[in-house]
Amino acid sequence: MGDLDLAIAQFRAAIRKAPHNATYWANMGTALIDTGDWSGAEDALNRALNLRPTHQAALFALGQLADLRGQPELAKSYYRRVLEINPLTRFGERAEEKLSGWRPPRPVNADNK
Repeated sequence: MGDLDLAIAQFRAAIRKAPHNATYWANMGTALIDTGDWSGAEDALNRALNLRPTHQAALFALGQLADLRGQPELAKSYYRRVLEINPLTRFGERAEEKLSGWRPPRPVNADNK
């Protein structure tokens, strides 16, 4: 958690210096998802989209957030928007995986064999 706290502090500092940088807001939102601050994450990601409506990282992260909240249709709409922008980026490829039902394999260990 210490690394995540440091990252968030650095994102906050970057945002203070360049509040109109959509990528800084998207990075902050993604980090806040990982801390469990879903409301803060949503606010930061929406700020990124207000600055740049085609920000694929922010759209993808909002899709992930909707997945976490149990809102699959909303998540799919975000993933579709990512694909509409550019399916050939890493976010486009990941959105395609999400929409096609791909899930990473579960790690093999003594608990889930």
